[in-house]
Amino acid sequence: MYLDIKGSLFGSIPFGNDFTHMLFGMVVLLVTAIVFRRPVGQWATLLPVVLISAAMELVDVLVYGQAAGAAARDFVTFCLIPAVLVLSFRQGWAKA
Repeated sequence: MYLDIKGSLFGSIPFGNDFTHMLFGMVVLLVTAIVFRRPVGQWATLLPVVLISAAMELVDVLVYGQAAGAAARDFVTFCLIPAVLVLSFRQGWAKA
């Protein structure tokens, strides 16, 4: 079931796997900021991104046998842009 949902989500976007991970990471960050009404510059806003990505990749490795290196790359691509966005707001490089 998990692979069916993940496959349909990732298959519905006409981009590569890495870009899709980045896109979903941004979606999770923005939904978290909106639902919990937290500024994007707080580290707590990034926490659901990291937790969701870690859970997804842990399932991929333990249940579906994905290589650990590929899972690590997926984790980094999922979290990279949201982390840069949070850091840029914290440093004052971006203004709300």
